[in-house]
Amino acid sequence: MQAVKLNANQKRSLLHAVESLPSPRKDEASDVVVLVIGQGQALVGRPRTQRRAANVRDVLRWVEAAVDGYSAEGLRPMVAGLSAVEGSLLDDAGFDEGSPDEPGALERSRIEYELMLRESLTLEEAAKDLHVTTSRLRQRLSHGIRSIFGIKDGRRWRIPKFQFQKRGQLVRNIDKVLPHIRPDAHPLAIKTWFVTPHPDLVAGEDDKPVAPRAWLAAGRPVDAVALLAEEV
Repeated sequence: MQAVKLNANQKRSLLHAVESLPSPRKDEASDVVVLVIGQGQALVGRPRTQRRAANVRDVLRWVEAAVDGYSAEGLRPMVAGLSAVEGSLLDDAGFDEGSPDEPGALERSRIEYELMLRESLTLEEAAKDLHVTTSRLRQRLSHGIRSIFGIKDGRRWRIPKFQFQKRGQLVRNIDKVLPHIRPDAHPLAIKTWFVTPHPDLVAGEDDKPVAPRAWLAAGRPVDAVALLAEEV
């Protein structure tokens, strides 16, 4: 195994990530913990295995999706291949490296959705950040109002972070856009739409496409985004 020396910032980030790691559910195996360590940052997670043996291919795909999701924030992973001895140990333990083929779109979407859930705020955390009660936040999450977007994960609410401009503050006017998105739209489709440059939202002298989230954050007209939100 390869030892990695961490600087002070990396140690603090790693400790924070480990401490914030949620406990596994009763229907999940908890043998696998993934660490992605970069310059001053660390990512920790348990890929969901649904009571089946962990598969090295699944874990590596989880790491790949995690790194992709955090690449915009400057996370630089330290990647090392498996040695012959490590590969043998994994084989003896019943782990299967599987085929080197790239993951399909459906599987990658599943991984990305899991990551979005894991980095989302709990109802209590979001209510505290927004300085409202949990009851008030539940009202805002209802289909009749939906001035904030949440995902029901079992019996718990998860509040995705993409709709926050900074801690304790939602993206400007996003509450006026969310009601225009159909109630049955997939959560991952909603997030992807908000963070992906849209050809009908252009800004600057070069008419460069801007993502709906960035458009709203910059204080540009909300009506254009609200109308486009009906396509999600």
